[in-house]
Amino acid sequence: MDFLKAEKAFKEYLKDYNVEDGSIALKIRHTYEVVRKSEYIARGLGLDEENIALSKIIALLHDIGRFEQIKEFCEFNDKNIEHAEFGVKVLFNDNLIRKFIQDSKYDNIISKAIFNHNKFAIEENLSDKAVEKFAKKETIRVPYEQIVEILKEEFIVGADDEFLQKVLKTSKGGNLFTEKKLESASGRYLLYVGNMQRGIIFGKRKCVWIQDNETNKFYQLDKDRYWKKFYKAADALIKMEKINRSR
Repeated sequence: MDFLKAEKAFKEYLKDYNVEDGSIALKIRHTYEVVRKSEYIARGLGLDEENIALSKIIALLHDIGRFEQIKEFCEFNDKNIEHAEFGVKVLFNDNLIRKFIQDSKYDNIISKAIFNHNKFAIEENLSDKAVEKFAKKETIRVPYEQIVEILKEEFIVGADDEFLQKVLKTSKGGNLFTEKKLESASGRYLLYVGNMQRGIIFGKRKCVWIQDNETNKFYQLDKDRYWKKFYKAADALIKMEKINRSR
């Protein structure tokens, strides 16, 4: 089970689309947010690395039907064909799945997961404690000041120069396909910055959020356009920490 190979194949798949288009960029961003959260949930459940990779591959492919809708109908709309079912069709009936994962061992679970991901109620016999635990994960949009305060108290105050450099690098973020992440010294918080949106509608932005491992919540910056402001705040706080330490 190799997520990186599947991700590479996904990037190749996206070459057939205009990633500068706002709708496509938004769908790519959404896909990678789901990948990130699936990994968090899988690790929280104590799954092994193979099943964590499986969870991420399912997340990577869960909305493949949306991209196919654009190709076929020039819009995201389930009135033409329901996108989860369309995704299953192109992946398994048309054998697209083999571009992402060679082993057919998990085809059934991947198919069922994608088919059910947008359903009001999933198929019988699929719900279990793991699914119930997934439902307890919560994402909360919080003000810029709150995110910066957590960054300051949990990642910057008392940190050595090496860790502060990691904080600054992480705060700058990744690109369209990657994110930067860093665990706090206490292990309670995980900082994520990344997934640039690109397009006429959205401009250039990155998402900023902090995962709280104690409360099982994601705190996301309330306005994504503030990511540059967040990075500048991180830079200023790090410089101030170094000044205070030298006094």
